[in-house]
Amino acid sequence: MASITLTTVWLSLASDLANAIKLDTMTGLTSTPQNAGAVRRYAAGRTRSVSPVGVPNQFALITAGSPRATIEWLEDHTGETVLVRDDRGRKFYGSYFQPATAEHPYNTEGDVTVSFTEVSFDEAV
Repeated sequence: MASITLTTVWLSLASDLANAIKLDTMTGLTSTPQNAGAVRRYAAGRTRSVSPVGVPNQFALITAGSPRATIEWLEDHTGETVLVRDDRGRKFYGSYFQPATAEHPYNTEGDVTVSFTEVSFDEAV
């Protein structure tokens, strides 16, 4: 089986994996598992853990000093399903809707924050 070693985060369109960007200026990818649920008390004092099925994870990606081409790629593909791969070996499909960019002087680069929500995606052909 083939394997690859990544040094940063790569984003690819799920509809066209050749359309990808490498985020060389990434400063962090933070995972926030959304483990919703509760413990409920039932008859005779029994307690059970109850949680919904298929709760999506949230990921926050932050870059510093991203070039204009990266910012434009992120803005152009807002709302589309993307494949996210990182240097820790994580791989997931997700969507983002509000990339936040703090522009640097002269409009050549900026700091970008993107919040991904994991989505279900079938890779079978």
